[in-house]
Amino acid sequence: MEIEDAFTQEALENMSVGGGDEDEIRKIIRNIYESNQIEYHVEEENVAVLCFVAGRAYQASLDGVLEEGIVVTMSPDAASLFIEYLTLRLKEEM
Repeated sequence: MEIEDAFTQEALENMSVGGGDEDEIRKIIRNIYESNQIEYHVEEENVAVLCFVAGRAYQASLDGVLEEGIVVTMSPDAASLFIEYLTLRLKEEM
């Protein structure tokens, strides 16, 4: 699913939130606005809830893909450089 498709009515209906879930999401959104000292109205809160639900719909569409894995093709040289990069990152974190 494309990100844009996650905002379709069908996707939103399949991943809708309601009741306690919606109240909890709205509480979190309000906390984010307030902690960042952003003035907001109900319309902005509604858009944030819509984006959250669309994000859930998009993520749900990826679940099958992520379980199967994502294929990344690269040449042996590119793979070698990538492994070297990962090794260096690991050493830096230790």
